[in-house]
Amino acid sequence: MVFCDTVWVPIKAIVQVGIWVALGALAFLAPQGLEPVWEKAEAGFRASARRRWLSCLAVALLVLVGRGALLVVWDFPQPVVQDEFGYLLQGETFASGRLTNPTHPQAAFFEAPYVLQQPTYTAKFPPGQGLALAVGIAVFGHPWFGVWLSCGLLAAALCWALQGWMEPEWALLGALLTVPFCVFTYCMNSYWGGAVAGIGGALVYGAAGRMGRQAGMGAVFAVGAVVLAMTRPFEGLLALLPLLPLLTRLQWREWGALVLVGAAGAGFLCFYNAQVTGDPLRLPYVEYERQNPMTSHFSIVAMPPQKEFARAGMQVTDHWERMAWEHTHRPGFLLRRLGELRDRVTAYFGTAAVLIPMIAFAGVWLRRRELWLVFGAAGLMVAAGLVETVFFGHYATPVLAGLLLLTMEGVRALRRWRGVTGLWMARLLPVAALLIAVLEPGAKLVKGESLDSVGAGGRALVEELLAPRAGDHVVLVRHTSPSPFEPRWEKYESMELTPIYVEFVYNGANVDSQRVIWAHDLGEEANQRLRGYYKGRSFWLYDPAVSDRSVTRMWAEF
Repeated sequence: MVFCDTVWVPIKAIVQVGIWVALGALAFLAPQGLEPVWEKAEAGFRASARRRWLSCLAVALLVLVGRGALLVVWDFPQPVVQDEFGYLLQGETFASGRLTNPTHPQAAFFEAPYVLQQPTYTAKFPPGQGLALAVGIAVFGHPWFGVWLSCGLLAAALCWALQGWMEPEWALLGALLTVPFCVFTYCMNSYWGGAVAGIGGALVYGAAGRMGRQAGMGAVFAVGAVVLAMTRPFEGLLALLPLLPLLTRLQWREWGALVLVGAAGAGFLCFYNAQVTGDPLRLPYVEYERQNPMTSHFSIVAMPPQKEFARAGMQVTDHWERMAWEHTHRPGFLLRRLGELRDRVTAYFGTAAVLIPMIAFAGVWLRRRELWLVFGAAGLMVAAGLVETVFFGHYATPVLAGLLLLTMEGVRALRRWRGVTGLWMARLLPVAALLIAVLEPGAKLVKGESLDSVGAGGRALVEELLAPRAGDHVVLVRHTSPSPFEPRWEKYESMELTPIYVEFVYNGANVDSQRVIWAHDLGEEANQRLRGYYKGRSFWLYDPAVSDRSVTRMWAEF
């Protein structure tokens, strides 16, 4: 950590400046000797890009093979963030052939943030990310492969989406620009999601660009809309709404397919809601908020009254959300949030500088009136980012395809600016973005660090301690001191929220068959009840306030 703070940050800044200076000088000097070489490379690139489906397949394989090769040094990510455990619970549930799970007889021991125990046992989230993880479990035996596949499909979908709006070589270049995002960020290296929603957005934007020119786009548009509804429904709606006028380009016969696909998706979601909450119109998210009223997800809505939760994890999550809400009302928040949104663009494209041509040449690309709609969707997403209490990078992936389209339109305009100088600046800007994007993961590779967004937590360490011990186990989590559970943030002014405590009590879909079951310590009398339910298991006491690397065996007789 000391190395990262005192050495790596300035080195990273120096290297980035060096990249910009070197490529900028090359662009302005534009050596004539390089022109034939570059033109020949561009000709080969254009020829390859014209094979549209092969281009989509190529970027997908680049992501899949690239990250697969890195498994030698960077293993599967460990879940840490609360959301990840919820998605994993859904993935295991779907892979087991169920949409939800019955309430556990000992549900009081298993309460956790973002997880419903009543009326059924599952996470509060829409089912999209869980379905992707279920594919990984069912096909490959591990949920991360669902993430891996979805990131490869995202790269291919982005390439396909841009092909509907611009020449295939620009579409391929744009997709290549997002490969580092698909490989190196938490989109790939966690279970938090982002890629599936990005695929939905890419299908919507790709279909919108082809409407009136290619048959079947109504059905593709509807599939994308359903995917958005099953992943990020609010942000997905913002990405979708401005494009609706383009539906007027559809032939009447295509409306039937659109309505049929949309109705099928809505029917599935209603059926899913009914299975989870008992009401086809009551979302699991709404049911969870009814049972556990927490801070509003929008800063413009007042906070509900403070509620005391019985479990430390729930209390800390509520406190974290309240602190985040209060942060949005501090002086200078809008500027800080705009800085965060810039950081989101940096994560997508390597550097926010790729947006400069889009802004500088807005008058050029806005002559295409259909791009006004895409720009409107991006504007709505920015507005959402300014009013949502927190706004992580995967929230905006529904509009990633649209933002990439506008970015590449800006680079195209730059290429036509001031002759040779603009030509070389347009050539080298994507090169600089790709170099900067691989800079940090490359440094992590050299230092032997993980790509995980947070890193392994106490759960993984405790399960590692219990791995050599025979039999099945129950770990009771006891909270003896409140201080370790107070959230703390690094770089608080930029709202990079990093709680030092996350809930430990998370379990899978098939709780009773787990080798290690996590449960709350509810006191001796209640614990004896749990002991009677799990006869034959070893019981251990774990106190995170004491040490991550120690568990105490409970009771002498088993």
